Amino acid sequence: MNKKPRNSSANVNEPRVGIFWLVDEKLVFDTTPVSQAEDYGALRIHAGNHLSVWERLREKNIVPVEMEYEEAPRGRVMYDTKNRRFSLLADRCILLKCPRSLYQSQCEF
Repeated sequence: MNKKPRNSSANVNEPRVGIFWLVDEKLVFDTTPVSQAEDYGALRIHAGNHLSVWERLREKNIVPVEMEYEEAPRGRVMYDTKNRRFSLLADRCILLKCPRSLYQSQCEF
């Protein structure tokens, strides 16, 4: 159910940024290696937005066809090049409902 990295030539151990949803208690995500991420001020971010990526995932039957992208809790991982740190933005319910072990084991950002 988890989206595979787009660029198979990227180092599999390279840190990633991306967007994600919690669907049926599983994380569904789309990621980009930090070296290939877009600049957004001092941040490196995933190029995809939640709406367009969700549509692509629906077409591939990875997420429920009847569900709209804003119905599932969602979030984003970004890299701050100035402070050299990652930031996690997520719906509050993800942070409260999901044990840290869930997103550490399923997200290999």
